[in-house]
Amino acid sequence: MIDSILFDLDGTLWNSIRSILPCWQRMAWERAGVKLTREDLASVMGKRHQEIGDQFFPHLPPEQRLALTLECCREECVGLDQVGGELYDGVDATLRLLAKSYPMAIVSNCTEGYIEAFLKAHHFENCFVDFEHPGRTGLSKGENIRLVMQRQGMQHGIYVGDTLGDCQAARQAGIPFIHAQYGFGQVDPQLCDGLLPVFSDLPRVLEKWSR
Repeated sequence: MIDSILFDLDGTLWNSIRSILPCWQRMAWERAGVKLTREDLASVMGKRHQEIGDQFFPHLPPEQRLALTLECCREECVGLDQVGGELYDGVDATLRLLAKSYPMAIVSNCTEGYIEAFLKAHHFENCFVDFEHPGRTGLSKGENIRLVMQRQGMQHGIYVGDTLGDCQAARQAGIPFIHAQYGFGQVDPQLCDGLLPVFSDLPRVLEKWSR
């Protein structure tokens, strides 16, 4: 049986692209002469900052790529706690339902302020007991999952995410992985412990671990 649920954020709980795209487009053009599209931003959701910098700004020295990416990530959070993002169908009601039965946490590849903006904008502060990201710890997603579980005394967690990187992070943390199939990434179903076609199906999918 599972005793806790940990979530990825982008592509799993919300899609923030519409809110943060103008910031990325402005800064990428002003600082690096790069024109970014919605599709460009969607292609890097969930990736580590160095990977994003390498993809968007390959003409810059490596340290400048990372610095610009981090600056964009900080700027995207300005005002995000007011406008929020687009929640996937069923997220609001399902999270509030599950919070009555499980301690829940968010582990995402982002910088300081991003998860906080999600929680504040959509009034989810009371649904989650913890969150973590590499902007605060410098650790990989798998290591951050383990850190949160240790911090909260979670013995049998499960991770819900949308990308292969999320699947690999869950494996690194030694917990089952549920693939949010509606998100940004594609994962071989054989690598997953559960499949989530729509978020509102999560209570049903979790029944496998409650027997």
